[in-house]
Amino acid sequence: MLAYLYVFNKSMFSAVTKQRKALIAVGIALLVPFAIFERAEHSYIWHYGYTQIYIGYGLILLGAVAITREESKENLAQKFFAWVGQNSYAIFLWQGIAGMFVCWLMSMISLQAISPELNCVVFNGLFLSCSIVLGTVLGTLVEKPIMKIREKWAPSKYQVN
Repeated sequence: MLAYLYVFNKSMFSAVTKQRKALIAVGIALLVPFAIFERAEHSYIWHYGYTQIYIGYGLILLGAVAITREESKENLAQKFFAWVGQNSYAIFLWQGIAGMFVCWLMSMISLQAISPELNCVVFNGLFLSCSIVLGTVLGTLVEKPIMKIREKWAPSKYQVN
């Protein structure tokens, strides 16, 4: 849908993306229940939540696509997400180990005094942070040197900057 509007109906795309900050805010708000509720305990997540998450990410994507080059030069959030995007494959590869580490860490720390919802928020925050850090560090230490060796022995047809 987004690609269709961008290519074939630029006027409608421009009209929709004029309020890009509102699009991003609403998109983030739609994702909040996933950070608070556990899927197994809330039927709302099973019935409506997955559609809600698609719409939320779509709104965030729509708001991000609408950022102009002038705005992006000084936008710290966009620089952070670009950096995460450059390391996304390594983050994806190492997220399982990060998740196991966070589960172990959470079992060592007694968080029974706080509510299950806050416990879920703490877990998700730690998991996200550890996944990004571990994926970036190991991607830099393992993946990038191996890619240099591969390019030396079997260069690809296409050069990526």
